[in-house]
Amino acid sequence: MPRTAVISQDVVERARNILHAKPLHQDALKALSIILPMVMGATIHQTATVLCISTASVARLQAEIRNQGTGKKDKGSWGG
Repeated sequence: MPRTAVISQDVVERARNILHAKPLHQDALKALSIILPMVMGATIHQTATVLCISTASVARLQAEIRNQGTGKKDKGSWGG
């Protein structure tokens, strides 16, 4: 029977601080935006929280992977 990890809130905060200070490489974020929901059943909000990015960024990263090799281009920035 697998053991459940016991992790204090303090350790979680330290891990988040590390992630904020040294963000993941963009390719790793893209991959995790797909893998976390599929393997762990995480929602887009949970995925965003784990990756320390916005839900809009999760959706954008997922779209980038979906559109790879299809010839579809990114919509680009929303700015003017």
